Amino acid sequence: TDFACGFLSGCTASLAGQPIDTVRVRIQAGASGTGTASASPVAVARSLWAAEGAAGFLRGTAPPLLATGPRNAIGFAVQAEVARRC
Repeated sequence: TDFACGFLSGCTASLAGQPIDTVRVRIQAGASGTGTASASPVAVARSLWAAEGAAGFLRGTAPPLLATGPRNAIGFAVQAEVARRC
């Protein structure tokens, strides 16, 4: 159960932070020439919503899920096993 709880917590954290991360990346990409570098996060979020809808905020979610879920699962399982043995 520790492994599953760790996996779910990692996935939940990635999903919760992904919309903010997407806006951050759009702003950073704007600094390299797309013209949104000086736009506020709210303005970028509004334009993203208008152009792509809710799915636009979850673009690029797979790589963080594939990394964070297993990493947290292993961490939770190891921590629980160490706690049991000490």
